[in-house]
Amino acid sequence: MQANSCAVIAFEDVLADTRQRAHLQQAGQWDDYWRAARDDRCVPALLRFIPPESVVMVSSAPEQYRHVLDEWFAAHAYIPAALLMRPAGNYMKDAQMKLFQLEQHFGSAALVLDGVRIVLESKDATVEAFRNYGLPTLQFSLAGLPMEQAP
Repeated sequence: MQANSCAVIAFEDVLADTRQRAHLQQAGQWDDYWRAARDDRCVPALLRFIPPESVVMVSSAPEQYRHVLDEWFAAHAYIPAALLMRPAGNYMKDAQMKLFQLEQHFGSAALVLDGVRIVLESKDATVEAFRNYGLPTLQFSLAGLPMEQAP
C-alpha cells in the first residue's frame, strides 16, 4: 500500500455490533462467542464512509474463525484489503497483538506509520496503544444506544 493510503478498522464494536453476543463473552464461552459473529449487525455508515480496498481490518478473533468473518464480509458485500486476526496460540493483550499484526503485515514499525492514515478502534487500552505508537486514532463506540437504534 502507498503512504498514508489505508484505514485500520477494528471489526468488533466498530464495523460489527457485537452486543448481541456479549453475554457469551461474559460467560467465557469463547467458541460460541466467535461463532456468533456471523449474526453481528453491521454499522452501515462505515461501509459507505471508507472503501473496502483501502481497509486493513483487525480482529481479536482467533485465526480459526476466519471463515466466520469471511462469511460476514461476504454477506455485507464488504471485503477489506486485508483481515488481520489473532494467530493460533497468541495470548497477547489485544493492543499488543494488533500492533504486532500490523508490523507483520506492513513489514516494520516505520512502514506502519507511513502506511496508515487513520485507525478506528473501540477499546480504551487499544486506542491508547495506537495513539502512543503514533497512529491517528479515533475511538468508536455504540455504548448507550439501544440495540434497535444502533446503526
